[in-house]
Amino acid sequence: QCDPTHSNRIHFLGMTPNDKMPGFFSAADVGVWPGDPAVSILEAMACSLPLILSASDTTRHLITGDNGIPFSRRNSSELASALSLVLSDVDRRNSMSENSRLLAENVFDWKVVAKRTNQVYEEILQGTDEHIQPIWDSRFSSVA
Repeated sequence: QCDPTHSNRIHFLGMTPNDKMPGFFSAADVGVWPGDPAVSILEAMACSLPLILSASDTTRHLITGDNGIPFSRRNSSELASALSLVLSDVDRRNSMSENSRLLAENVFDWKVVAKRTNQVYEEILQGTDEHIQPIWDSRFSSVA
């Protein structure tokens, strides 16, 4: 639940059919994930949604290139500050939206992930795997 003064602006949807999600993501101003990461974060990025994520080893890889803001888990004041920052600055929100979409297309697209995974296997098979960059970190080199 949320404070009644914000009930017209904040909506908790509960379980929503997958085919409805792109429409909801596209209509939203910001996506907030206060708990564990989920594939829905990548789907939101593909719909150009700025992210506000609880900081963890996993989510730190999802926020790069100014597409979102991390906050400490269970820290409501940091979450409120992040929301305020994103919602009050339209130019920054638009930039974050664009960066989310670029990251989704250039890094997390299945074709990109499959290509990089195949490159790693090829390097291992050829014996040139001494200096292989981790798949996770190397993806950022392709994001403009």
